[in-house]
Amino acid sequence: MSYTKSDLQLSDEALIGGIIQIGKELEKMDTPRGRALHAKLLSNFNNYDTIQMTNMLNDFQRLLVESISNVLGTLNAEEVVKNNLPKITKIIMSEP
Repeated sequence: MSYTKSDLQLSDEALIGGIIQIGKELEKMDTPRGRALHAKLLSNFNNYDTIQMTNMLNDFQRLLVESISNVLGTLNAEEVVKNNLPKITKIIMSEP
C-alpha cells in the first residue's frame, strides 16, 4: 500500500501501516541491528503505556511525512530506512 503525506497526517490506519512497512524493511535488512530494531519495535507496541506510544507514533509520523519527497509523493519505506536509520533507531530505542 502506498501512503501520501495527507494519509499519514490524517489517518491513524495509514500511520500504523507506514510504521509496519518500516518494520518489514528493518527485518529485510537481515543484520543483527535490523533484527534487533524490528524486535524492539514490536515489543514497543506490546509494552508501551499511552504516553510512550503517543510519543513514538508522533515521532514516526513526523519522520515519515518529512521523508516523502519522491516524484509520486508517496512513502518509500526502503528509502526511509536507508536514509534515516539513526533517526529510526532513536525513535524505536527511546526509553522513558
